[in-house]
Amino acid sequence: MTNKTTHTIHVPVGERAAITRMTLAFQGLREIPQEVLAFPNLEVLDISHNHISAIPEALAQLPGLRMLIASHNRITDVPFLPHLEYLELNHNRITIVPPSLYQMPLKALNLAANRIEDFRPKTKIKTQSLVSLNLEDNQITSLHGFIHYYKNLEVLKLDFNQIGSIPKGIKNLSKIKTLMLNYNRIRKISSQIGSCKHLTHLSLIGNKIRRLPEELAQATQLHRLDLSGNNISEFPAFLGRLPVLLSLRMTDNKLSKIDIRSGFTILSELNVNRNKITSFTALPNRLSNLRTLLLAHNKLRCLSGDFVFGLKKLTLNNNPISDFPPEGNGQFQRLYELNIARTAIKNLPGSFPELQLLTISRTPYKPTSLQLITYFPMLKVLDGKLPYDKDKTLRFLAQCRQFGIKRKERILLFKPTRAGAAQWSYTTLYHALALGNKSAAYAYAHILKSLSIPFVKNPFGRNSRLLIIGKTRFNYPVFKGKIEEEGIRIIDDLQQQPSHILLGEALDEVAFTAALQYAEMAKLSFLNQRDFFKKFLVERSNKWTKRMADNLERLLRNDEIQNQLLGLKMALSVDVSKEKSIIEAIERLESNGESREVQKLAEDILFLNQEKT
Repeated sequence: MTNKTTHTIHVPVGERAAITRMTLAFQGLREIPQEVLAFPNLEVLDISHNHISAIPEALAQLPGLRMLIASHNRITDVPFLPHLEYLELNHNRITIVPPSLYQMPLKALNLAANRIEDFRPKTKIKTQSLVSLNLEDNQITSLHGFIHYYKNLEVLKLDFNQIGSIPKGIKNLSKIKTLMLNYNRIRKISSQIGSCKHLTHLSLIGNKIRRLPEELAQATQLHRLDLSGNNISEFPAFLGRLPVLLSLRMTDNKLSKIDIRSGFTILSELNVNRNKITSFTALPNRLSNLRTLLLAHNKLRCLSGDFVFGLKKLTLNNNPISDFPPEGNGQFQRLYELNIARTAIKNLPGSFPELQLLTISRTPYKPTSLQLITYFPMLKVLDGKLPYDKDKTLRFLAQCRQFGIKRKERILLFKPTRAGAAQWSYTTLYHALALGNKSAAYAYAHILKSLSIPFVKNPFGRNSRLLIIGKTRFNYPVFKGKIEEEGIRIIDDLQQQPSHILLGEALDEVAFTAALQYAEMAKLSFLNQRDFFKKFLVERSNKWTKRMADNLERLLRNDEIQNQLLGLKMALSVDVSKEKSIIEAIERLESNGESREVQKLAEDILFLNQEKT
C-alpha cells in the first residue's frame, strides 16, 4: 500500500472510504504519512517496526480509529487520541508515561520493553476502562501505581521488573484474572492475595519467595500456579484446597519431600523438576486426574505407584531410583511419554500399550527387541544405546500398527530379524493365505519384503504333499492352482503319506487327535491356524482336556525338530501354564534345543507365559 521511497499510499480516492485497516509495518518510515488522514473510516493502523519518533496529533481527526499498533519504533510521547481503545507501544523509548494515556478510553495497553520506572498517574484519571496492561521488561519497583487506580484490570503483566513484594492493596484488583510477576525480586506476598476471587493464572517464576501465604487457597478460581525458580523448601500442601487447580509448577526450588494426603483431586500437571526431593507420597484417590508428573533431577530412590493411574507423561531422569513402581490394576495403560535416563532402573514392569516416547539412555535397562514389540506396541521414539538396530525395530512396530498385526503374530513375524529364521514367518504367511485371510497375508508379505528377507515361495521343498483336514475358507480351485504352481501337490487322504497337513476349521477332537498321532509317527510338520485350539476345541469343550495335553507334550518331547516346532507353535495358541509337564518340556527345549530356531521359540513362549502369570 505504500512506496518505501516516497512513502505515498496508492489507493484511489473513491475507494478510501471502504478501508478500515492499514498496515505500514517494516517500511523504514520516520514519520506517519499525511495520506493516512484521507481514510475517514480507518479503525486499525499498524506502523510497527519503523523508525518513527512521534505520533502526530492529527490522528485524532480519525473518529473511527480504535487500534494503533506502534511497537518497535523510537516513540517517547503519545498525543491524546479520544477514541483509541487498543494501543501497542512496546519496544520504544518511553521513560515517563505520557499523561494522555491516563485520559484515553483504553481497554488494552502494551508498554513492554521501554524505560518506565513509575506508572503512578501524575494527573487525574478520567476512565477506569483498562482491562489488560503489559509493562514487562521495564524498571518498575512497586505495584502501588496499579492497585489503587485500575480496579477493572483483568490481565496485568509485569515480568522482568524490580518489584519487591505483593502488597495488601492487591485486594483492590478484585477483577484480576491473570497476574504475571516473573523475574522480579519478590520476597513477600500479602495474605490479601486470597481476596482475588477471579484469579485464574498466577505466575511468580524467578523470584526470592520462601513461603506462600495459606490464604492463597481462598483464590478459589485459580487454575494455573507457577512458582518455579524460588527458594521454597516446604511443599504447600494447603494448595490442595484449591478446587479447580489444574497445573502446579515448582521447578528449581528447595523441596525435599512431597506428602499429599488431601485435595489435588483434579490436578492435571505437577512439575517439580530440579529440587532435592527424596520421597514422594500420595494417598490412594489423591491425584486421581494427574496426567503429567515431572520429577527429574531430584534425589528419589523409590516411588509409590498407587497414585499414577492415568498418567500420560512421567519423567524420572537424573534420580538415583532403582525400582520402577510395580504394575497393578493397569495404571500405566495411558502412559504416552516416559523418561528414566540416568537412573538405576533395571527393568520396567508389564506392558505400556500407549507409550510412544521412551528415554532410557545411561540406564541398566536394555530391553530386548522381543520385549519392545511385545510391551510397547505404539512406540515411535526410543533413546538409548541397545545391542541391536533399534530403528529397525521401531520401523517394524510402525508397520505392525499400519497393518493391524496382533501381538503373537508380531512375535512370529519378527523372526526374520534373526539369522536363518525366515522360513518360520513364511509358514505364517502361507497359513494366512490358506485360510483366506487376505488382509493378514498382504501385511505379512509387505513386512517380510520391507525387512529385505528373500522371498521363499515354497518353504517346504518341492514335491511336498499337502493334506487338508477339515473345512477351510479359501477358494479351493484357486488355492490348489497356486499351491501346485509352487511344487506342492494336494492329496486326498493319509494313505498317500503327506509331508504336510493343513488343519481346517471344522475338526472335532477325534479327528484332531488322530492327526496328531499320525504326525508323530510320520515325523510331519503342520500348518496350523493360530487360535485353532482356543476357538474350535478349548472353547467348544470349555476345558483343556487331558488328551490334548498329552498329544502336545508328545510333540514337544519328540526327537524330530519339525515336531518340536509344531508343538511350540501350537503352544502359542493355548494356555500352556495349565500343565506343568508342558512347561517343563518347553524349558528343556529352551536350554537344550539342538535347533536355534526351536530354542528361541521356546524362549519366547516362556517369556509370554511368565508375563501372563
